[in-house]
Amino acid sequence: MRGRRVSGTGRTRPPTLAVVEEEDDQTAPPEVAEAQEGVQPAPAPRRPRAQRQPVEGEVLDATGRIRVIPNAQRTRLLDTSTVSRELREIFQSRWWAVGTAWRFLPEEAVSFYFEEFKKKFFWEDEFEERVIRSTFEKHAANRYSDRLSTYKTSRERDVSITDDVWQAWERVWDSDETKKKSAQARANRMSEPAGAGTGPVRHTGGSMSALKHKAVLARELGREPTHAEVHKRMHTLKADPTRFVDERARIAAFVQFEVCRISLKNG
Repeated sequence: MRGRRVSGTGRTRPPTLAVVEEEDDQTAPPEVAEAQEGVQPAPAPRRPRAQRQPVEGEVLDATGRIRVIPNAQRTRLLDTSTVSRELREIFQSRWWAVGTAWRFLPEEAVSFYFEEFKKKFFWEDEFEERVIRSTFEKHAANRYSDRLSTYKTSRERDVSITDDVWQAWERVWDSDETKKKSAQARANRMSEPAGAGTGPVRHTGGSMSALKHKAVLARELGREPTHAEVHKRMHTLKADPTRFVDERARIAAFVQFEVCRISLKNG
């Protein structure tokens, strides 16, 4: 029996949860390691996809695929928002029981996801496929981590996940080793790197990257924004732009302002 999708819960996904928890653990849990050493469990079957609506500004080829380019750091494929949305659909087309983290996926799974990606996107000849695939794997790893974090935190099972895959994931999530690492990661996130009373690291940038915030700010200002202006945009309250989210953000803004002032003074 398949699970049901639960919607309208009003819950917000904590984007850093899976990244910290997954990256802190560099070894596969015993359940995953055993599965990787033996025969790989059958992946969940494909599910029908809804027809995707075109997005303004996309560049399409003759077959309707969307053009992508890697960013300068080779960590994301742009347009990021479009790629990220489509990656979620690609993941939901097939799941692997050992896939409680991207690094645990077998090569078969990573290649499958990339081949599905190639059906939806294309790139110019100036980029070699190895560059696109390397960038794809970094981008997909982050989005995959977000997806699994949502399922792990809410325990709300998507209809694309079969019984055997879901049960395998829950065995890993409920293990003592995983719970111990989750508790440590949670403590790390709540630490106060700027000193007692300054609070944990926070920002109000949402899901947009700093580069996108910088681009939006450039359009608003009609010029290239400074680092201090981008920092302020991402670390002040929306209801009151004069208030920073925490003491650490305020101190960082003050330091940036002083550096800029001294630089201008010295010509």
